[in-house]
Amino acid sequence: MIHPGDRILVHLSGGKSSMALLHCLHAYQEMLQQENPDPEGKGVFDMGAVVVALAYENYDLLPLVNYLKALGVTYYYEKQDMNHYCSHSLDLCSSLKQKVIYNVARKYGYTVLALAQNLDEMAARDLKLRLIRPLAFCREKTIAEFVKTARLPVMKTACPICEQSKMEQVRLKEILAAEENNNPHLFSSIISAISPLLHLSSQSDIVYEPDTIQQTKVITWIKPEN
Repeated sequence: MIHPGDRILVHLSGGKSSMALLHCLHAYQEMLQQENPDPEGKGVFDMGAVVVALAYENYDLLPLVNYLKALGVTYYYEKQDMNHYCSHSLDLCSSLKQKVIYNVARKYGYTVLALAQNLDEMAARDLKLRLIRPLAFCREKTIAEFVKTARLPVMKTACPICEQSKMEQVRLKEILAAEENNNPHLFSSIISAISPLLHLSSQSDIVYEPDTIQQTKVITWIKPEN
């Protein structure tokens, strides 16, 4: 999934999944650096982060910026006035955000997008960017526990359309939870079903292990005192 010399741009929404993704990728990067103590950084990937905010979203970015600086991760902040479009359609809002993310990647020479949620693969292919989803097989409850343990600075969205979408997701998750109570192997079956779509096979070197994220080294983030 990640190759030596890759320049990976992580999209940070400020939510728990994207923060966990950044944290895990940084821990993996540090592990590679220890295993490959090459001053030129050969065998290790480069990493940056991008935050896309709408004009009406008043994020307190200080905790996030301090966290990124502490990790030594280059970050980009893009504030866009998409109110007219985003107030009508979540899909259009997502597409516009994607365009901003892809433009940042191209402008600063990133070749890989690391996303904590699904985005338009076709757009990524058109821009000759490789798309990876490192958290594809992680359960949301595991990510939530990890973020809480690591005390990562999570931000809440102020987008009303996004909140409506989350309400629908909550409803669907409740349905899945009820089904899982009746069928404990539900998510294993889902993984088996979607694996071919992710170009995985029995010969693949990628092996699914439940809650692998819990094995990641947790570096607790403590907000600096004023």
